[in-house]
Amino acid sequence: MGLKTRISKADFDALNDILKTEYIPDGDGYKLDADYEDVTGLKSKRDELLAELAKAKSQMKAFDGLDPEAARKALVAAQAAEDEKLKAAGEFEKLREQLEARHKAEVERAVAERNTILSNLKREKLANVLTEKGVLPDRVKYLLGELDPQIELAATENGFQLKKIGGIGDAAEFEQIIASVKETSPFFFANDLTPGSGASGSGNGNGGGGVKTISEAQYDAMSPKEQAAFVTSGGKITD
Repeated sequence: MGLKTRISKADFDALNDILKTEYIPDGDGYKLDADYEDVTGLKSKRDELLAELAKAKSQMKAFDGLDPEAARKALVAAQAAEDEKLKAAGEFEKLREQLEARHKAEVERAVAERNTILSNLKREKLANVLTEKGVLPDRVKYLLGELDPQIELAATENGFQLKKIGGIGDAAEFEQIIASVKETSPFFFANDLTPGSGASGSGNGNGGGGVKTISEAQYDAMSPKEQAAFVTSGGKITD
């Protein structure tokens, strides 16, 4: 049995002379006359560890009877389910992007079709107006290309109407455009010239005093000055 680190005076007196030499006075008792570590802190740490161990044992009771392999499989299944959720979310996002792209394409196609319809309607209305203003029927299509960039189709309470681009849309503006064309290119309009009156020329046209006719390709190959002279002289363009 080991020696106690501290003893009372009564215990000291009961010791034999040899053991007494191992102790020295300490207050109202005696202590071992030797260097030893104060174990108070160690005891405190020991008690702390023991308390944690008891707590851990209490928590482990919740897993009593649980099959470790079954628990592992349950964790794997839970992770797989979470992965499927993420995958499903990704597929939904992909589907959403596809639907948006399809909708965008359909809108763009519809806009293009609408623009084509409006463009054709504008040219048709413009051709009708030019004919009403005296432009020769076989020369209307040549004026369309010149006037088309200046005219737009505006939606009004009375339907679509032609108006000058950037203008206020009244009839006077359109009349000014026609008047300007008639002044600079009178050969597009009906006049008192009689086709074939002295018109002559070479190429594919009729000789002598007949009406000179050329193809549209031949007309397009002419310079603006030649075209004006040809039309003014009563020439006729065939398709």
